[in-house]
Order: sequence, then C-alpha cells, then structure tokens
Amino acid sequence: MRYPTAALLVLLVFLPPRSAAQTRSATETTIADNAAARAVISRALDLMGGAEQVDRIGATRRRFDLATRDRGQGPRPTLSGNPGPIIETGHGVFMHDPAARRARIEEAGTIVGGQPYERRRVLSPAGGFVAQDSIQRVDSLSPATAAAMLASLERQLPETLLSQAWAARHRLQLLSGGRNEARVAFATDDGRMLVLVLDRSSGLLLRQEQLQDHSALGDYVHRIRYDDWRSVGAVRLPFRHIEEWVTGVRVRTMREVSLGIPAEEVSAEAPKAYAGPPQTARDSMLATGVHFLSGAYNTLLVEFDSFFVAVEPSPGTRAAMRVMAKAAELNPRKPIRHVVITHFHDDHMGGIRPFIAAGATFITTAHGAAAVRAIAEVRKGMYPDTLDSNPREPVVEVVRDRRVVEDATQRLEIRSIGSSPHADQMLVVWLPASRVLYEADVLDLDIPSDGIAMPGADTRHFSAWL
Repeated sequence: MRYPTAALLVLLVFLPPRSAAQTRSATETTIADNAAARAVISRALDLMGGAEQVDRIGATRRRFDLATRDRGQGPRPTLSGNPGPIIETGHGVFMHDPAARRARIEEAGTIVGGQPYERRRVLSPAGGFVAQDSIQRVDSLSPATAAAMLASLERQLPETLLSQAWAARHRLQLLSGGRNEARVAFATDDGRMLVLVLDRSSGLLLRQEQLQDHSALGDYVHRIRYDDWRSVGAVRLPFRHIEEWVTGVRVRTMREVSLGIPAEEVSAEAPKAYAGPPQTARDSMLATGVHFLSGAYNTLLVEFDSFFVAVEPSPGTRAAMRVMAKAAELNPRKPIRHVVITHFHDDHMGGIRPFIAAGATFITTAHGAAAVRAIAEVRKGMYPDTLDSNPREPVVEVVRDRRVVEDATQRLEIRSIGSSPHADQMLVVWLPASRVLYEADVLDLDIPSDGIAMPGADTRHFSAWL
C-alpha cells in the first residue's frame, strides 16, 4: 500500500519518543526481578541448612534404586499420556566431590529384553572412563566429553545446582510470581538456560526445567523433580529425583545419603585388564556395494544399480546427514530410495526426518510405520530441519514376513524375526551374496576375553530364530 508523503511526515514528526520515566521503569523492573530471584534462591538455601553449610557438605555418596518407563521403548507403542512400560530396573551409587570436581557412578540392572548390565563411570574435567563390568570393556573419555557429562550430573544435585545459581546470582531473573510457585531463570556457566521452580509455601526446590530438542520429536521440556526432603546431618536433601523427558521418566529413590565421605572413594583407576573399544574403521566396505558406517549406532548403506538402501540411519539428524553424504560421495547420481527401520523404538527413528523430506520410502514394521507417520507431522521450533521447510507425507511399506529389494547387482532381504522380547515386531536384514546379517539390539557381540557375555531373553530368542 502507498501512503502520501505528507502522511509519512506526520507520522515521523508526531510519533512520541519513549519517555525517560518509561525507560527507567523497565530498568527498575529488571533490577527488581533479579532481587526477587535472589531472595527466592537465598531462602531455598537457608531451608536446606544455609548457603555456608551447603558449601561445607564435602564429598557425598548416594545409594539408590532406579526404575525407568519410556513410551518410545518397550515391546509395543504406548499412547501419549500413558507413562509407558518399565524398560529398566536397577540400583547404583553416585559419589561426588565438589572440591575436586570429580564424580564416580556405579550402576547395575536389567534393560528391556532382559539384558543385564553392570557399568562404572569416573568423570573429571581432566577426562574419565566408562567401564562395562559385565563384558569387561573400558572406554576412555576425552576431557571435553568427561567435563560435559560431569557438568550435566552436577546440575542434577540440588545442593550443587542452587550453589551454582547463588554464585551467579547476577544472572538470575524471576519469571513469574504465582501463588504456589516461583519460577527463576538461571543461565549456567556453560550456556544452559534453566528454569528453577520453587515452592512458595515450603521454599524448597520443586523441579528444574530446560527446553531441549529431540531430533525426531522436536521441542520439549526436560524436567527433574525433587521430593521426599529429609535431614542429612546439618542439611536437608531430597530422597527422590524424578527425571522426565519427551517420552519417558526415570525415578531414582535414595536408600542412603552420606556426607563428608573420604575424597579417595570418588577416585578410581580404569581397569587395566579390560579390553578397549573394538578397532573398527569409521567407514568400511564389507563386500562389493555393502558399506558399513560405524558410530554411536551402526548404519548399513547398500548400493544397487541405480539407488541405495540405508539401514538404520540413527540416532539423529547428524547421523542421517552423514549417511546421505556418504551416498553422494559414492555416487551422486544414485538416490537413497529405501530406508529400513528394524523396530519402532524412538532412538532408531531419530534420523528419519531428512529422508522423509527427500522422498525416500520407509520399510519397517506396522508399529514402525505408525511412528514414522507421527514424526512426519512434527514441526520443530528451535531447530527447524529440511522436513519443516519441505513438509510431506511419508511413503511407508510394512513388512509382516519378508520383503526383497533386488536387481541384477544386489539382493537384500528384510525379514521379520517374530515377537522378540525387545519389541513385538522386529526386522533384520540379510544379504545372501555377501552373507551379511544386520540386526539391532537383539544380539550381544561384546564377549569378554576370559568368558561369555550374559545374554538377555532377546538374544536367546534371536539365537533360536537363527
């Protein structure tokens, strides 16, 4: 629309500037919100025993039981709003030395499919390791990785979290002053934005919240709730930590909390007798046209005469883009025509959005097909991807028994192994010419040098099917 020049001049001349009083009012509001937030955090620390007393806690040890429910895991999909099946039970001990900035975590339990585990982690800013005692394997951690894991664990402890907030109280802002809850925004040293929610009546920390992104399911709020506060020595601490994410919840119930333990208990050397991670090339060719891409999740990229088939491009968008880049490197004229997903679990669906946008056909189970269609409807706000800029309906084929992809150069068979303890509907991929079998989550290949790995029910089922 065009406006006369005179009208524009009138607007420019008579638009009133912001008054000094208005500017001063905004500044005063910001200052007042910071002061109110400081008061809320100060009161919470006082009710825990006082800031100085909390600082003198020293090294701590927490013995706990844990149980995890997850709608994105388990034998079959769970409707939204349902907490999902129990996929993990176990127990452990978490030791933390705030002065040395060191943590030691030991856990043992059983995950979905009946697979037992025993593992230890020792973390510090200088580095660390993860030892899987059940299979006698140890993985070293770089200083950057160990420091990030340590910072995340420290933020789960109310005494550390509130002490960090108080030390950075110039970065606090009161977000709202409701009748029952006070919400305080806190920017951490490593750039995280947390919301601390405190009970106005008791003054104690109720929960922490952080906006996060799931590669397939988009924006969500990650929460850790705290309840069952009890006196431990001169301070009060919660005996239940309830962690919630986009599909699940994990409850840690403390059986014992000890303060001032010897600092040396938090330290441990990596077991020298354990084997290190398998020395597998990041990208390797298993046979002509059969490419293995190793990583947090392993992907198979199979080349046919005029197209590729990708098997399990997980766990997220970065892994998916790596698979696409590898296919373009091998032959830029061949598209990835099919993507095989072995089962519906959300960690195996994490990398599918770029392939939906590219128009690939998904070959999966009936449960997997429903998950693919639900993910296609998600619109991401924080980190939009190619599917947000190019939304489309996914193309999905359901395998109930067997599906064959074949041309003159390659034959790939997608087979159902029936109802596995890991998931009711489970697929594997078989390449008869190269005798390559691809499975996901149902076979334990890590075997200690002096024994046999402990198989779960899912491994026994798969062995019987073979």
